Amino acid sequence: MTLRTAAIGAALALSVLVVVPKAIGGTGADPRPTVGRLAGEPFYHLNFPSDLRLDLDLDLEAEDRMLALINQTRFERGLPALVTDPQLQAAARDHSRDMFRRAYFAHETPDRKSPFERIHAAGIAYVMAGENIAYAPDVDEAQTRLMASPPHRANITDADFKRVGIGVYRGAGGYEEMFTQDFADYG
Repeated sequence: MTLRTAAIGAALALSVLVVVPKAIGGTGADPRPTVGRLAGEPFYHLNFPSDLRLDLDLDLEAEDRMLALINQTRFERGLPALVTDPQLQAAARDHSRDMFRRAYFAHETPDRKSPFERIHAAGIAYVMAGENIAYAPDVDEAQTRLMASPPHRANITDADFKRVGIGVYRGAGGYEEMFTQDFADYG
């Protein structure tokens, strides 16, 4: 999902990625998404058990690896590296954690907060912002799937983006990881 303010020209590209989770042995849980609808945007309810929603681990190594993969891709295309922004990272982490805790997968939260509202609420000034989300077994699979999707790849390789925040959480008990990439210019 990308937003350019009216000063640049309105452009909104929905880029939701669902990576179908691996079968999870022994838990009896079925995390496959059921599709719902919220404000015209795809919204997926995830069938996570309630105890999983509180037992989450922040994956700092995956965040670092994802940044390295993004910047490698940008380098290969002659683009400058993205710089990690602590406020964007906090917003991205909050969204990944929130999706696990409230068992959904979407850019818009169940209480209808868009990525741009969440980024603005985190105190981030921007003229242009974007977001990619993924649910995958690991960072390499998530990044491969994001790069295979034109709207996601467009966010990763947008020369106007200068900053990024990456938030990655893993659910306990063998669940995949929830990824959020929040991008912004220097607005």
